[in-house]
Amino acid sequence: MLDDESKTKRVAELIRKAQYARRHDANQDAADAVQEALSLDPENEDARKLFEGLSLSGGDVVNVLQLCQNYYEGALDEASFRNQLQTSAIDIEGTQETIEFAFGHQNEKSDRIVDLLLEKANGKRAIIPLLLEEPTRTFKALWDLGGRSLRAVINKLLLQPGSWSKEADRQKGMKDMLLLLMAKLLQAGVETPEMAMQAIARLLVVECSSLLPDIDSDSYVIFFEALNPGNTPAHRTQATVVLAKLHEADAQRWERELTAFVETMAQTQWTEKLINACAAVSMLFPIAPNVCANMFLREGFVQQLMQIVNNSKNVPFKGAVLELLSSACVNSECRKTIKMYCEDWLNQLSADEDASHKPNKLAVTAVLVNSKIRDEDKGAGTADDKLVRRMKNAIVDKSTGQDAIEKAIEGLSYQSVHAKVKENLANDEKFLKQLVGSLSKPEALANGSLLYAGLTIFQNLTRYPPVISPEDRKIAELKAYANHTSIPKTHPLDEDGPVSERCSKVLDASLATCLVPATKNASLGLHTNISSIVLALSKHPRHRGRMARDGLFDLAMAQASLPSDNEQQAITLVKRQASLSFARIMIPVDPTLLMKGRDVRAAVRILLYLMKLGLSEEDSNSDVAWWRGFPVVSAVQALTNLAAYQPSPSNPAQTSELIVSECWPVLEDLWTSNAVQIRTCVTQCFVNLIDSGPAIPKFESDGGRSDRRIRILAGYWSEEDGALAEAAGGALATLLGAGPTVVERFLKTDSGIQSTCEWMRGNKPQMVHRAVVIVDELLIAVEESRGASELAKSVLMKLKKENAPTTLRAIDKAGQPWTEQVKHASSVLQRYGGT
Repeated sequence: MLDDESKTKRVAELIRKAQYARRHDANQDAADAVQEALSLDPENEDARKLFEGLSLSGGDVVNVLQLCQNYYEGALDEASFRNQLQTSAIDIEGTQETIEFAFGHQNEKSDRIVDLLLEKANGKRAIIPLLLEEPTRTFKALWDLGGRSLRAVINKLLLQPGSWSKEADRQKGMKDMLLLLMAKLLQAGVETPEMAMQAIARLLVVECSSLLPDIDSDSYVIFFEALNPGNTPAHRTQATVVLAKLHEADAQRWERELTAFVETMAQTQWTEKLINACAAVSMLFPIAPNVCANMFLREGFVQQLMQIVNNSKNVPFKGAVLELLSSACVNSECRKTIKMYCEDWLNQLSADEDASHKPNKLAVTAVLVNSKIRDEDKGAGTADDKLVRRMKNAIVDKSTGQDAIEKAIEGLSYQSVHAKVKENLANDEKFLKQLVGSLSKPEALANGSLLYAGLTIFQNLTRYPPVISPEDRKIAELKAYANHTSIPKTHPLDEDGPVSERCSKVLDASLATCLVPATKNASLGLHTNISSIVLALSKHPRHRGRMARDGLFDLAMAQASLPSDNEQQAITLVKRQASLSFARIMIPVDPTLLMKGRDVRAAVRILLYLMKLGLSEEDSNSDVAWWRGFPVVSAVQALTNLAAYQPSPSNPAQTSELIVSECWPVLEDLWTSNAVQIRTCVTQCFVNLIDSGPAIPKFESDGGRSDRRIRILAGYWSEEDGALAEAAGGALATLLGAGPTVVERFLKTDSGIQSTCEWMRGNKPQMVHRAVVIVDELLIAVEESRGASELAKSVLMKLKKENAPTTLRAIDKAGQPWTEQVKHASSVLQRYGGT
């Protein structure tokens, strides 16, 4: 709610906006601004004059009743009606008549009319008196019209403080709406109770603190009973949202109400009441696991429940009990209790499936619960083959119901942590394709819990063993020694080789067709699952090209670009994993094919983010140590490949310029890393940036920093590590052709000429080639000054000291493929050096 000062400022701003819009003939914008101003301050004289002026100019205030009647009777199609209504001003009195017309002619068009009227400020002002003075009649009319107008009243009016002149009126309107919605849920035979529950959920999500006093114990009973499995999924889901919000607002009262509800239901021992109790606790376990576990573990609760269910033939009741047991498995004490008192019953249900040879929901759920509780006392790496086979069959069998399939997928998400089960599932091509198909259906993609369970299976199949640093391994050995134990060994089927093969099979099953749409509107948990899978798939280079073709490059790019203003740990993990996947896929693929039509700046930002992880000093644990190594190398390698991308023929260096502009400070910091692989990758990246031109000024005209960079290159040129020296030599070969300034800086180094001549005398062709090019570029500088400059004299003197003429003649005689450069260098030396 705006305070008086803020309201006055807002009204003045709206009046200025309306005056500006009217001067530029934007009468609809002016009308909307004036109407909003009047809704905030109905007595404002300036706003009233503007409104009257708009009403008299150009016929902007339409006969809204006639307009809506024309639409209702079919004289106007919906697009034309909507356009005319949006571009015209409407008066309050005419709008009230129109709303009454809609209330009296209830159908889909009338529902649409009220919805669109509430987009206008005067439409809101017209319906407010009806909500305040005749709430019951107005609610009944809105309900009978349909969900669109009811949602509009809540979202566009009741939850918009700026649309009300008095906050007390809005509070009364919300309270009346809540009580009428609750009363509707109590009516027998309501066709769409989920519509009322959704409206209550919306009110409580936004205004829970204001409406909490109006939620009594009877209201809680209504919400708990809405969780009954006989209700629609939408109704149960909205009830869960309501209860989650109430738990957030007052956890102690929530616990008391749930306890009282379950005790009341359980005391009756009526099957329907017991179903309500089981369903409530089952669905609320994720919201308040400790509260629900305490209720489940109450002395005698499970024993009494088993006694009743063993004597019952009611299938829905058995299903509710199974759902409760499955949910309770999140708690270790609950699992032990289930194993103690329920295992015989679960085995009997599984035996019933064996007798019928057909999977059914009860049997599959029993198998699921069994799979959870049996891990309680089984060793790592063991699994129940019979359970796995049953759950696989339930997924593959086309006659299996959707509920049974969901339970089987959930069960396999638990069982697939075992190495042998992973191999079993991965080697069953039919099963993998059927599972991907089940998860790719629209109804599955909309079911977050099912999708999470299914993707957990693939996450288990593709999980590589962790990378352990030498320091962590040493600490683990010391701990094992102190505890008289040994370090756990990775199962042979979980080594890199078998995991890589499983990744190939998962890709062959077209998992991307599920992963790509699953990222849309995904929860944070799903994003974490998906990013982990894509990261694992991208580890082996042979998978990366296919991943790009299947759309996983775009998926990784989208996840790596997720907003993370709050820097939650989970979202940071998703961004890290997705950024590394993005970099890995980019390394071997032609950037022209990969980046066409995509945002190059976004790609650079992702790689920059990944490189910065290597400079982070906030943590020193093994996880961060791992991120400082491999991801940085991948990011720099990807950047090296990206530097070759030329999106514009008129500016071929556009990408390189962007990289130099955005990434140079980070690249330079990484350039002197303790890790030789990082130094090598950065130097290779510099080669591409120098070749395309934008990085040359960094070595040529940046004062003392240029001297330092040339010294570093010369130092790397003298390294024993071949890859680093090769990259440094390539960079120097190009830079020395940029002009005498670079040559001068190179001559100042202690080892530049010496290392060059040593490489020329070596037996590594690629190094000999680079050394020859460097000498040739030095002598081109000599030639350009006709050997008379101090620079030329210095070059000639140092080359002669290192016996370069003799070395060049030996290379020439050996018939190397760089004959022209060798002959040119030799001739310049002979001409100006006297040899």
